Amino acid sequence: MTEKYKHPSTLAFTRSLEPSIFAFSATRSTGPKDSQPVLVTLEALRGTISNFMDSSVLQGHLAKTNDEKSEKNPRNANLQSVEKATLPIGYDTLIIEGHISFLANTAHSCMSNDPAFMDTYGPYHQHFTDQGGWQLLAERYVMNMANGRWLWRNRSQVAQADNGKLTLILSYQASGMAEAESIHVDALNIAAKDCLKIAAISDTAVQQQLETLRDHIAAALCAQGADAWKHGLRVNLKAEAVIGAGATVYPSQEFATNKDKDTDGREISKILAKRRISADQYQAILHEQKVGNAIRTIDTWYDESLGDNRAIAAEPYGVVTTESMVYRDNKKARHFYDIIGKLDKELARLQQDPQLTPDDYFFMSVIVRGGVLGGEGKKAKAEPAK
Repeated sequence: MTEKYKHPSTLAFTRSLEPSIFAFSATRSTGPKDSQPVLVTLEALRGTISNFMDSSVLQGHLAKTNDEKSEKNPRNANLQSVEKATLPIGYDTLIIEGHISFLANTAHSCMSNDPAFMDTYGPYHQHFTDQGGWQLLAERYVMNMANGRWLWRNRSQVAQADNGKLTLILSYQASGMAEAESIHVDALNIAAKDCLKIAAISDTAVQQQLETLRDHIAAALCAQGADAWKHGLRVNLKAEAVIGAGATVYPSQEFATNKDKDTDGREISKILAKRRISADQYQAILHEQKVGNAIRTIDTWYDESLGDNRAIAAEPYGVVTTESMVYRDNKKARHFYDIIGKLDKELARLQQDPQLTPDDYFFMSVIVRGGVLGGEGKKAKAEPAK
């Protein structure tokens, strides 16, 4: 007899979507096609003091004429040290490249203190697979690679360039393929409202290529058994666009602390992500977490009326930190822990009606995300006082 289902207090899944760091480099649109890394440099700036002040506080500062060293008086300069990244002079084309691996980690948890959990999760996973659920998730991952969402602010930088063209190249070689496949997509031709649908691609040949890649990713994510690891798939991503020599680009940004100082002892207020390539040179990069967040931005199920262009990253509570918002609070939409806490009932529903629901897609997208997903353990009863 199967034990009554319960959400394990200890539960974790290894993430199935594993990006690398993405490095910035530059080349030329005409002439020699050599390339140079985009370097992060430190600059000292003479800015202005522009933070909010109450009127009385502002007037108090302005009344003082001899506080030239004050960092609060708007009359004084705001001396700053910041890091920035720009294309080298003579190199007008930005290149950002790295890879994303899709791994077979969804079929089994990597840690659980309740073996009976798999008696429910295993059949649920199989139902999702049998009903083609992975194809929809994989299609959205493919389109987030192809539409350039992972470029973040750099995408809008390209959109404002003279030729307004952003070429995305997706290259991969799945198991059994004699040679690698490369797919070229003009990301800026994908309409925002359809940006998660392969059908938004106007070129039918490219559509077919992306559909094949989608199927390989779906197979990688749901694979199980001793040889599941063989289905893992690595997709190499390369973005290329002409934005002009000397143009500013936007790597990931680090959290600045008051411990970060320049050579003159000033705090560095803006710190960019980078990797050392020589003793005193650092190449600009996008963090793997930032890229992964963009590829996982597929959750439209929290409010289907908003459309593909208002997707959020698949997170247990639908958190969007840039907005200080939680979109899945069981009032607006169900969160992950409500679903997994009733997974036996979700399984019973699928056994009666195999049609997948938005909650099923959201739930499995969080499993792909991975992480520690355990429930609350039972607290031991306190011993009575003697």
